[in-house]
Amino acid sequence: MKRAARDTARSAGRAPVALAAFAACALLVSAVLFVPILSAFCVYDAGNPGSTLLPDKPDLAAVPSLIAGARTAETGFVVSYTHSVNKGRVRDYCVLLPDGSVLVTKTRFVSYGAGMPEPEGSEVFAVDGEYIELRNVNLRIPRLVLRVGVIADHEIECAGRVFALSDYFEPQSAVVIGRRKIPLIDYIRSNRMNAKE
Repeated sequence: MKRAARDTARSAGRAPVALAAFAACALLVSAVLFVPILSAFCVYDAGNPGSTLLPDKPDLAAVPSLIAGARTAETGFVVSYTHSVNKGRVRDYCVLLPDGSVLVTKTRFVSYGAGMPEPEGSEVFAVDGEYIELRNVNLRIPRLVLRVGVIADHEIECAGRVFALSDYFEPQSAVVIGRRKIPLIDYIRSNRMNAKE
């Protein structure tokens, strides 16, 4: 009888410890999934930062350095759109720098006319096949924000893929293109969404 009472007392003492261990594990998993720890190249609605498109999909081997915030590689991408005046397609070649700013390196367009840029400083025109390029632009933009055009048909090209912004965001919404910290759960959701395409 005494032994049964002792066993009951011991098991009653273990329950709070097991519950505390379970709570600690649940808290740790929640922190890993929901705390913004990954530095990623993102496109997101300026008015709704939760609507995130992650065009660059780093491989899983890079995740530890992403978590540590040590990712120093620059992400290259292209913003393309239909010019409002000459109706030709324009392609701005950009690099996302580690500090989150964007460097426009060159602009490529089909025809030159009203509303198109003139070379300044070290910028030069070059003809590359059927395109005209404005090279050596080197324009640094601290935060790249653009409106999703109805006629402009904005697209982001990154990591060998093309993303039509109108497929992800409402027309005329302001989107930010840049680097920001995101939770692991957003990265997982984005990769699932990208895998379905």
